[in-house]
Amino acid sequence: MKPLLSLCMIVKNEEKVLERCLLSVKTLVDEIIVVDTGSTDQTKAIAARHTDKVYDLSWTNDFSAARNESIRHASGRWILILDADEYVQPADHDKLRKFLLEYKSDRPCGFVLNIMNFGGSGNDESNVAESTGARLFLNAQSIRYIEPIHEQLTSDFGTPLFTPYPFVIFHTGYTVQVVQEKNKSERNLSILEKMNAGEKRNNPYFCFVLGNEYTSAGREDEALDVYRRSLERSSPSDTWYFYLLERLAVLEMKKGNYSKAHVNIRNGIKLLPDRTDFLCMEGILLEALGLWNAAENVFHQCIQIAVEAEKKGSPYWIIKPSYGKIVPHQSIAEIKRRKGDITGAIHHWVKTLQHQPKNYAVLQLLMEALLQSEPYDQVADIIEQLYPLHQPMNKMLLHKMALKIGSIELVTKYASDVLELGLQIDKADIVQQNLLLRNLSTSTTSSLRPNSLDDSLAIAAAIVHQEISIADTATGDTTACTALVQEALLAINNKTWNSEVLTNQEDRFTQTLQLLWRYGYTEIYLSLMQIMASETVLNNMADWFYTRGFHEQALDLYSVLLENNLLHAKGLKNVGVWYINCGNMEEALPFLEASFKKEAFVDIIGLYKEHASPEAYRRFKSSYIEQFPNTSQCIFL
Repeated sequence: MKPLLSLCMIVKNEEKVLERCLLSVKTLVDEIIVVDTGSTDQTKAIAARHTDKVYDLSWTNDFSAARNESIRHASGRWILILDADEYVQPADHDKLRKFLLEYKSDRPCGFVLNIMNFGGSGNDESNVAESTGARLFLNAQSIRYIEPIHEQLTSDFGTPLFTPYPFVIFHTGYTVQVVQEKNKSERNLSILEKMNAGEKRNNPYFCFVLGNEYTSAGREDEALDVYRRSLERSSPSDTWYFYLLERLAVLEMKKGNYSKAHVNIRNGIKLLPDRTDFLCMEGILLEALGLWNAAENVFHQCIQIAVEAEKKGSPYWIIKPSYGKIVPHQSIAEIKRRKGDITGAIHHWVKTLQHQPKNYAVLQLLMEALLQSEPYDQVADIIEQLYPLHQPMNKMLLHKMALKIGSIELVTKYASDVLELGLQIDKADIVQQNLLLRNLSTSTTSSLRPNSLDDSLAIAAAIVHQEISIADTATGDTTACTALVQEALLAINNKTWNSEVLTNQEDRFTQTLQLLWRYGYTEIYLSLMQIMASETVLNNMADWFYTRGFHEQALDLYSVLLENNLLHAKGLKNVGVWYINCGNMEEALPFLEASFKKEAFVDIIGLYKEHASPEAYRRFKSSYIEQFPNTSQCIFL
């Protein structure tokens, strides 16, 4: 009997991901075809464990040729196309097979499947972008691939008829790690740039694809050029149109072309009024320009659209699901934090984590904020509702987070939970825990290997233990870390120290001071601040205190810096914002003006527009436009 469904793949050096892909289709396909284009790792051996149809093909920089070779060997009625860094949803395999078994067609046809593309680290739900692809089609001799890269299907009867089918493919090939490991952008660009000089140059889809590769390679000016060229020749009916519009708007914003970005964003909102993608982008743009109140309103609209759509069972995004809830909630939380509304920020941080529990940066912000106003046991109750302790790994996670923020009570609580499970705490965490709990035995640090500790932890531990050799365990420049420890110990002991040690090391020293302060080594922290801290370090510490919500410590430092005419632009702006939050715009204006003269922050215009008098706003706007001429056409300014 003829197989129903054949999986066809082309692979090269995919030993890290191929097993996952092949296991995911175990109950879906009847036949697996693997065409290997020159693997030098265990890829072929892994494939051979799942199929006896593994074929070799010399690579010719032509993806279509390789795809066509794979489907040539397929005997199934239908063909499924996957890459090794993809895998399919675990459910509804029988449902799809039944559908294919009963489907009848007298012409070349296939189905467009949903593809969830993971970017960033691969664990961040805000870096998931949805796309579609023609991955499932009839095994007809007339159907074949064309184009050397980003290959397209065609047939002797023209483009096959493709209709959507609700089945999901997950794609991890564009995470940062994978792109770096495989040099994907360089490989793809070497093929695409050869095509760019010919007739493809003005093909809108080709320009879109080329722009994507330029973006991945960090060649943003070239990406902007071809994206704009693509947009001139694309229309909303094109499958790539909204992805193009979004990527172009993101790049325009990154380059400071806010007017152009807003035109594209408004176009997207007009065409997709019931989707959150472009509305959320408008909020991001408004927030970037300091229009916090306006941005917050837009983000609330996104959440409302998403909630209403979910009630109806309708989609609320076309590009990124995170534009509906995750990004809006996190953005509102950040705006609330800047406005001094910590209760509001906490609410939206909780909402963010409910949708995106792996956002550990937000978890840290939430725990820090709660500990400033609530007893540790109540903080634990709140956090454990988000990360229940019946899941063992949550105990390990919360122990690590407690170490990160320096909470003795929470570290003690979760350390016992971890030990009860028999889980092993790694040595770096043990060093942190001992440092926090004042267990200053050198038994742990003496067994550390090189590259064991973050630089700031290695330096802080070496200073506290007064043991210079601990700096050798840092993951960074151990020579620089050792020098910092040596000079810090001299300074603490009132001996002459060399201030040149801070050259190019002010960030590392700042992070060390932050850790010492978090862990309660107040005497050492104050000594180093008074004796060693440079102007830059003092400003960095003040800004850090302000951002983390420790306003008393921040304002004390700002006052000292201001009295000595050493306050940097960011600190001046923070003081201005603090006065705005206190309802005193008259006191805020001189600080905002002084900040802008030292460094032209793009977001100060929004603070003026939303809080200053019309006259003060008009007066400031003229000087602002001189600095940022690309904002002159923004209709909302």
